[in-house]
Amino acid sequence: MKHLNKIIFSALLTLVLVACGGGKDDDIDPPSNNNTTVTPPPPPPPPSPSQASLSFPEQNKACTEGSLESDTQTSIDFRWNASDNTDSYDLVVTNLTTLEKTEAKGISGTTKNLTLKHDVGYSWQITSRSSQSNDTATSEVWNFYLAGVGEENYIPFPAGIIAPKFGETVQLENGKVRLSWEGNDPDDDVLTYTVYLDTIDGNQAPRDDMQNLSETFIEIEVENETTYYWRVKTSDGNNSSLSYVYKFIVP
Repeated sequence: MKHLNKIIFSALLTLVLVACGGGKDDDIDPPSNNNTTVTPPPPPPPPSPSQASLSFPEQNKACTEGSLESDTQTSIDFRWNASDNTDSYDLVVTNLTTLEKTEAKGISGTTKNLTLKHDVGYSWQITSRSSQSNDTATSEVWNFYLAGVGEENYIPFPAGIIAPKFGETVQLENGKVRLSWEGNDPDDDVLTYTVYLDTIDGNQAPRDDMQNLSETFIEIEVENETTYYWRVKTSDGNNSSLSYVYKFIVP
């Protein structure tokens, strides 16, 4: 009898131990990990520079301010307004007759003096740059005429070709193509235009009906499957200038 009681007691003790936590290790929840690394969002990109606004020389005007350096050259101060998010500026001035460029880079301020040949039309433009960004911003392109000493009449600016654009393939309307351009004169003279159009080089003698035009466009008949070259001569009655030669293709 005593032996039976010992067996029963041992069995009860085993049940108590199991109930009080004697289970398998796999039943125990793992400790929570409070050291999880959270990746922060990337920083915003640096702001891009904005476009500078030009001030002087003025658009389509004769520039008479400057210092005469020689019989052929004048120094002139280019001026523009500061642009946002900008550390430096590049200035490019283009001779409208020869297309020669004069450049000044890394300008920290908003003015730059250059010495240029006078009695010539030029265009100029500013590029804004930032050391924090690879982006740049370019200003408008302005034209001006750098006058010489004692000039009373200024050469008109070369005509700006509008359409067709260089190398454009055009579709005809009733067998005709429309040529258009724009003209400006530093002293606001009345302008007339002569259009040179041919299939060789744009320098052949103009037709009578394409001379001394008062409008800045003309519609002309052309042939299919032909490449044409053209340019515009601008005159104020005393002086004249020639645009660049453009070409267009009629399929």
